[in-house]
Amino acid sequence: MTHLWVRAEQRENEDRVGITPEGAKALMDAGYQVTVEDSANRAISTDGYRAAGCTIAKTNSWPDAPRDAIIFGLKELPEDGTPLHHRHIMFGHAWPNMMCLWCSGVPSSGSSLRPKIIASRGASGQELVLAMVHPAAR
Repeated sequence: MTHLWVRAEQRENEDRVGITPEGAKALMDAGYQVTVEDSANRAISTDGYRAAGCTIAKTNSWPDAPRDAIIFGLKELPEDGTPLHHRHIMFGHAWPNMMCLWCSGVPSSGSSLRPKIIASRGASGQELVLAMVHPAAR
């Protein structure tokens, strides 16, 4: 079973979260395990995630999450030397050609979103992640 661990944001003044309680419930209904860290700052109350059936964990306990958990958050992690043993999903700004490969052959729709393939090679072979991003100002 895939385990998604939604971390509390540690960046000052960041109260957003990348998944709603309804989204978390949909993942659980599809067979995922979802753990959400408690957060006094999050725009969506922890109670909503609890009511949806998520496991609630202590704030900023993601470093101690099971090794197979995928840690999900918005902003960068603090540079405090915490070892990164997990896979992480984060959102952030993207710049053209920033250590990534732009999709080729994808027709332009005039949208401000651009498809970007971020390629990485792990022990299990090649993984490709596709993200729809707003290019940052140049």
